[in-house]
Amino acid sequence: MLADDSGVVVAGAGSWALCEEMAAYAPLVADGTMPRGVLANVTVHAFAIDGQRVYLCTRGLASGQKCDDAVEEAMRAVSRILSAKAA
Repeated sequence: MLADDSGVVVAGAGSWALCEEMAAYAPLVADGTMPRGVLANVTVHAFAIDGQRVYLCTRGLASGQKCDDAVEEAMRAVSRILSAKAA
């Protein structure tokens, strides 16, 4: 699920209610206002696209290099798709 800095879903897959919940909490989890364990098995990855902070939230992924590589690839893909340079 991808959220913007105001906690709104930009794109998601799966349960819409869960996507909205993850989006709402993502900025708070990323800045440390809310503990990371508040959403079970959810990891928040903050990054910027053209100066706009966004949050990629993953759920239920096992940790490790394969997972890290998949998240990095997803962040590159999202940046490529949403970047103003792509327009």
